[in-house]
Amino acid sequence: MKIVVVAAIFCIFLVSESVQQSKPKKNLVDMTDAEIEKLAEEWDKDEEELPEDEKPLHERKNFGQPIDVQNFLKSGNPGEAVKMFNKKNKPMMIFVEVNKKLNKLQAEEKTKLWATSLFNAHYEVNRFMVDDHQAIFMINDGSKSWEIKDYLIQQKDCNLVTIDQDKYPGKYADKSEL
Repeated sequence: MKIVVVAAIFCIFLVSESVQQSKPKKNLVDMTDAEIEKLAEEWDKDEEELPEDEKPLHERKNFGQPIDVQNFLKSGNPGEAVKMFNKKNKPMMIFVEVNKKLNKLQAEEKTKLWATSLFNAHYEVNRFMVDDHQAIFMINDGSKSWEIKDYLIQQKDCNLVTIDQDKYPGKYADKSEL
């Protein structure tokens, strides 16, 4: 008798499962925004959270970074050290002005060479020419921008480097061009 009841419950369970599975699936094109959002939440709820270094930049948490006050005091310019700390793990743009005596092609080749040199020195840099004599160097870790600036201002055809509206003239720049 008990076996019959268990078997009957099992059969009812199987029938209800097959009825639920036989429901016609809705086409993705016919779904509303709310249904798509609900479906995305169902997919995401079982996923493991990514480690911090694998998350996209906009989702990373920058909390808990240790502050070494002695480092700030030891550096020659504590203001710049604070800027570097604040820009850590944040994308940043460095504007570079190339010597005006170069033509467009030469300026592009120079900035390409600088970007390649920085890449070879393990700096993740993307270069974009925005004008005939101006380029943007995009970096993912803003704290490295001052090291990159130090390299760029030493280059022969670099007139000016701008980081956060602070202008740094190149070593070989004509003062009349600035």
